[in-house]
Amino acid sequence: MLLDVRTLFVADAVITVFIGLSLLLYGKKRRTYPGFNHWMLGSLIVSASYVATFLRGAIPELLSILLVNGGFVLSGVVRLDGILRFLRGKKAPGLLYCLPVVAMVIAVYFTLAVDDMVTRLVFLTLWVCLLLWSTATIFVISAPASSRSLHLLAAVITFLYGASMLTRTVYFVLDPPAVLFQNTGFNSAFFLSVLIFEIWSGLLIMMLNNQRMEEELLVSHAALQSHVVELEKVLSEVKVLKGLLPICSSCKKIRDDQGYWNHLEDYIDAHSEATFTHGLCPGCAVQLQKEIDEMNFPGKNLTR
Repeated sequence: MLLDVRTLFVADAVITVFIGLSLLLYGKKRRTYPGFNHWMLGSLIVSASYVATFLRGAIPELLSILLVNGGFVLSGVVRLDGILRFLRGKKAPGLLYCLPVVAMVIAVYFTLAVDDMVTRLVFLTLWVCLLLWSTATIFVISAPASSRSLHLLAAVITFLYGASMLTRTVYFVLDPPAVLFQNTGFNSAFFLSVLIFEIWSGLLIMMLNNQRMEEELLVSHAALQSHVVELEKVLSEVKVLKGLLPICSSCKKIRDDQGYWNHLEDYIDAHSEATFTHGLCPGCAVQLQKEIDEMNFPGKNLTR
């Protein structure tokens, strides 16, 4: 029993809208990284393109064709730009955003000058496949070692989706259908693959975003633990003297809590991690030398 193609098409549109809105809500609640919003926007553009296709007849046919061809190509460009920003920290070339305009111009020509739906579909497929396979390539060459399997899976699914689109177009060229949404097993399989890809693409960007957050949290936690260890080490080596210390203004002894008077160095040595080493400052050294000279040579005026 064949699945109704129009039903699948409507399901594609609804699911894509749901994915786009889910990404929007996700971005409001969680931290996201450069490129995430582009991917979300790509899903919303795809959903708008589906709506434009479904409304063909209710809105002018030329307008529908422009929105569909320009929209699907633009979504591919935005998603490619998003994954470049997300995985490589680079923006897509600005000229790439001219591609939807080129697609719309070609669509207008093959609608008004030469009314040929199959040729329009061929060009649309070529643009979208080029963008999909470029995106798949970015997944492969930018896959980090920590999540290589996930990125490779994303590349395979993206490549297969482009391949299914190309296969459907070749089928249309060899055996043009009477209507676009003709109920055939091939059409049903294609729109089912679209449904799977759109669900996967939404889940993928959220998984990648979550993974990056977890990696940053692990790095931050490790850095915090390192700082805590260093701080504990410093605190274990330092005792701080604080408060009012009773000190003799004459001999400089300090009175402890038991009322005993201690030499300054003895008190500090007992209440801190400081250790005294003894020496003479220059002034005291000169004075001491004078005293030694007077002891050795009493009554003599020695100049040095």
